Amino acid sequence: MNFRPPKNRSMWDTWIFPWDDEYHLFFLESVDPPSDRIGHWVGTDLLHWEERPSILVATGVAGDWNEHGGILTGMVVHHESRFYLYVGAMPDRMQRTGLFVSEDLDHWSPHPENPVFAAAGPHYLDRVIPSLFHDQLDFRDPFIWYRPEDGFYHALLHARLPTWSHEHTGAVFAHLTSTDLAHWELLPPFDAPTGVYEKTEVPDLFELDGRHYLMFTTRSRGGLRLSTDGRENADGSFYFMADAWNGPFLRPENFLVAGAEKGAAGPYCARTIADGSDRVLYHHMTGRRPALAAPKRVKARSDGTLFLEYMPMLAGLEQEVASDVPTLSCSDWGKWEQSAGRVTGVANNVGSSCRIIKDIADLHFSCDLNFSTAECAGVVLRVNEAEGVWLLMDRIRARVAMGRASYRVFYGWSELSGGDTALCAVECGRTYKLRCFARDEQFEWYLDDRWIAALALDQVAASGDVELFVERGQALFTNIRIALVEPFPT
Repeated sequence: MNFRPPKNRSMWDTWIFPWDDEYHLFFLESVDPPSDRIGHWVGTDLLHWEERPSILVATGVAGDWNEHGGILTGMVVHHESRFYLYVGAMPDRMQRTGLFVSEDLDHWSPHPENPVFAAAGPHYLDRVIPSLFHDQLDFRDPFIWYRPEDGFYHALLHARLPTWSHEHTGAVFAHLTSTDLAHWELLPPFDAPTGVYEKTEVPDLFELDGRHYLMFTTRSRGGLRLSTDGRENADGSFYFMADAWNGPFLRPENFLVAGAEKGAAGPYCARTIADGSDRVLYHHMTGRRPALAAPKRVKARSDGTLFLEYMPMLAGLEQEVASDVPTLSCSDWGKWEQSAGRVTGVANNVGSSCRIIKDIADLHFSCDLNFSTAECAGVVLRVNEAEGVWLLMDRIRARVAMGRASYRVFYGWSELSGGDTALCAVECGRTYKLRCFARDEQFEWYLDDRWIAALALDQVAASGDVELFVERGQALFTNIRIALVEPFPT
């Protein structure tokens, strides 16, 4: 939602490297798939980015470990006045990771002993054999950090055990150590309950409020169904938690960090960075044109479970406030009143909606919503003809739904396939803060400034009206604010 490369290029997995009051954004870039280079952009606020030269990491030389495209997720580390860029490849279906070195983050040279990461026994599968999941060797996506307590650099990679079965997928976090970032010793896998996941991509390890969190990306497939936090068959980034940095790690009941259900185009491959006293999460969005999503602050509840929080810095994308006090244009059903910036909607049986602004594209919408007696209420963006993009709060089913919706006279708004849902206990008499960012086909929603969903919806109109709606009861909307935000650069 806050970055997308020009139209002639695409992006996939991302990693951010903070350095000298700047953020260096790296991502798997391609002009014609598969990716053969690393995109590199730089910014100071995690919102606006300037291009640097792309880093070509495929040699095109037959027999090289990185002879052609299909580049895999990497990471950048600083050590003794030099920068180390790790990036993977698998021209022969054998995943390996090479190392590139730089003095300035712009000019990179391959390490003479590449590749520096390669799978080996006895702990990890070291050859391509037909598997239950795919026909390739998994050993990729390094996460690297330094532990001053033992004087070693440590690395975690997605890997697979030498054997697996229908009961255990073999997916693990490979653990390696090094003193010079070029020569690594393979250790046994991390102690984490990974055997019921298709993969453990893009690991990320961090500490927050005295607990340790191990994050990874995976997806639901076949019998490997990850239904959590009100989402069915979720894909995205998940987490384990432990009291010690090396485990044993346990899985919370609702362990999704950021994702979407049923294969919807949404968050994937999340990672975190330390930003002052904050732990900030970032991820890219899948879809027709993948984009970098808005940064989110990682927070822990008293029991240690995680949630993501809205970052006020996103107001830096705003251009102007479009409307502070709405002008009502109501549907034929129900009753709507406006007084001193307060909008009240009543619908006895069928759904009723109220248009508050016309033909707006990229925006930051927010309002306070109070369920007086209503069973459902929410907001619809990009209303165009009989479709829009909605956020529905459902008090009876204790959930919130986001995605495409359609309007039918008498019945009101109803959701279409391809959206997302999450648990949400809605109470009568309580006021909730709704917030949504819409930028091209990218949408992100927050409830009480906690992140609830992000979706890429390429089938919706580029602009449209904004409507409030209510079903079976009364709801009050206050503090309505609509601000235009910068469009994506072309």
